[in-house]
Amino acid sequence: MQKERIVINMNISDLERGQKFRVKKVHIAGEIGKRLADMGFTQGVEGVVVRSALFGDPIQVRLMHYNISIRRSEARGVEVESLGFGDGHGHHHRHRHGAGR
Repeated sequence: MQKERIVINMNISDLERGQKFRVKKVHIAGEIGKRLADMGFTQGVEGVVVRSALFGDPIQVRLMHYNISIRRSEARGVEVESLGFGDGHGHHHRHRHGAGR
């Protein structure tokens, strides 16, 4: 019996802080699409969502050891595959130890 694989189309704006992803395709044409490609948003590149600003715009991601902030409207145009949670790069999880520190 063959397992059926369910594929859900997601984009970066669907992801939460700490969620890792692999770029599948950039659906934005023109100058903005070219700029995203120049920044590393190309098929197969992996990244992680670092954080979203208040009200979710912009979104900061770590891609190829660079922190990049993109508008939510741009993030909606980058189709990704979710790779789950985990910091993979060791920088975006902060733990508070004790009050007042």
